[in-house]
Amino acid sequence: MDIVALLVGLGPLLGWGLFPTIASLYGGKPVNQIFGATVGTLIFAAVFALIQGRALPTGMDLVFSLISGAGWAFGQIITFKAFAL
Repeated sequence: MDIVALLVGLGPLLGWGLFPTIASLYGGKPVNQIFGATVGTLIFAAVFALIQGRALPTGMDLVFSLISGAGWAFGQIITFKAFAL
């Protein structure tokens, strides 16, 4: 079985299920939590790209990646604010 397929399948399961709970345990404002999540995701993606030998996106792929990241960040901020309530 392909390791990338496993990561794609299990990543959201573990990430979306455990991440907000763990982040709320450490405290901090939602802005701090999303900044830490973004930096951690960037580091993970860079290491994964280096290990797999994949090229970084350019052109429209980069634009769509940035739009996707903005949507992800917006969703995470809403999730952190909901956990704070």
